Amino acid sequence: MLPNLKIGNLTAKYPIIQGGMGVGISLSSLAGAVAKAGGIGVISAAQPGWRDPEFARDPLSANLRALAFHIRRAKEISNGGIIGQIIAAVLSILDVLKEGIGTLVSGILDSVLGAVNGILENILSGELFTQIGSSLFYGVRDILDTVTFGLFSSHGNAREVNALVDRLTESNKYLTTAIEKLTDEMASSGGARSTEYYRSAYEKQQQKIENDRQMLAAKMGYHSSHHSNNYYIGKAMGSGDWDTVSAYLGKSVRDTGSLWSLSPEELARLQELPDIWEKLHSGKYDQSQWLDEYVSDANTLLELQRQWQEAITDTSFDGIRSGMKDLLKDFETDSKDVIASVDEFMENAILKSIVNGTYSDELKKWQETFAEFMSDGILSKEEADTLRTRYSDIFERARAKKEEMFDTAGITEEGKSTTQTGRAGGFSAMSQDQGTKLEGMFTSGLNHWVSIDEKTEDVAGRMASAEGHLAKIAENNGKSAGFLGEIKEDIKRIIRDGLRMKSS
Repeated sequence: MLPNLKIGNLTAKYPIIQGGMGVGISLSSLAGAVAKAGGIGVISAAQPGWRDPEFARDPLSANLRALAFHIRRAKEISNGGIIGQIIAAVLSILDVLKEGIGTLVSGILDSVLGAVNGILENILSGELFTQIGSSLFYGVRDILDTVTFGLFSSHGNAREVNALVDRLTESNKYLTTAIEKLTDEMASSGGARSTEYYRSAYEKQQQKIENDRQMLAAKMGYHSSHHSNNYYIGKAMGSGDWDTVSAYLGKSVRDTGSLWSLSPEELARLQELPDIWEKLHSGKYDQSQWLDEYVSDANTLLELQRQWQEAITDTSFDGIRSGMKDLLKDFETDSKDVIASVDEFMENAILKSIVNGTYSDELKKWQETFAEFMSDGILSKEEADTLRTRYSDIFERARAKKEEMFDTAGITEEGKSTTQTGRAGGFSAMSQDQGTKLEGMFTSGLNHWVSIDEKTEDVAGRMASAEGHLAKIAENNGKSAGFLGEIKEDIKRIIRDGLRMKSS
């Protein structure tokens, strides 16, 4: 048998409190029935007037009218249940709304805090009161917010959201620096070492993307005096809109929660649906910065992969494509020419792996020794011989490694020679006419080369001038960054401490 539930001087037959579910669920029918059965019925104050014809124009008045109606109706349904005694106190609060906010506060304090006092007297010890004192304070504040439909909203979730954003922003700063350094190392190295740098950079880029996603989700859930952007986006998006998004992305997306779980690439695709994209900006708070930041992460992992592929193969996709185009342009190209072109790509990748990867550290140490020997401006014979010996040793081991890798890949000196021999159809002997034609071509080419030299010099001059301008821009940006840093600190201080007015 379940025990009775006593709250102050009120007794419920069963220790059951019905949960308050907003937007038209926990209203008079449910709360009245629960109270009549011996439990404690709860009417939700979260948008009870959403069906009111005037709700869109004046939601506060609509909510107040609906709440007053459902409270009186629940009292009637409960047939004198415990809800009727609690409702009476709430009705007194609603009746004084017309008297002004001061009267409202007084009524709330008398009614609500009086009930809280009865609870404390019956179920709380002095020690427990001390332990939950702060929780009680925030709880009473939340009661004020709920009863007045946000008029007493004084905290929202700004503190929690801003703390999360500050932490993740700081994390992103270090992640970005690490990614840039790892990418540079990846590009300058080769082979397995380049792959190690790539994997580390890839992992950190994934972490940054997740940080950006969390900040976006937090900012869209931010609320203070207004509902969160999630609320307004949810109202703007009809079932047909969610159907459109789901069909376009090929996966189920039915709410804002699943919306902010999309990848940057998937979310970026929604920009192709202007009506939908506009509705994602329908909130009361401008959170476009966080949306844009997350969307900008689209394809960053693919770009990192592309850079790694270029680094480890020592060629670009454009270079590979251009090589294929050149082979196709020549009608005399045969299978040997194609194989020779492929082998050239592989040779470059292998040599970069050896020089920039396997033996990069040894060459760096050789350079350090060279610099040390030259530090006094004199290079003795003994020092010179040491440099020759060490360099030759590195070369011989590198060459042995090259031959090993060439042999494994099936690259032979004979095969390489095809790139150096003339193709079928070449001149076996040059006639006078052919020589004359070639002379004319070379003369024309020479004129073009001279023109290229002149234009190159002009470009070099322009680049030198541009470099000067860029230096000035960099200097100005550095100063601006300093000012922005000061502004950021001032804003943080205002958020933390508030504005202080000087007395006249």
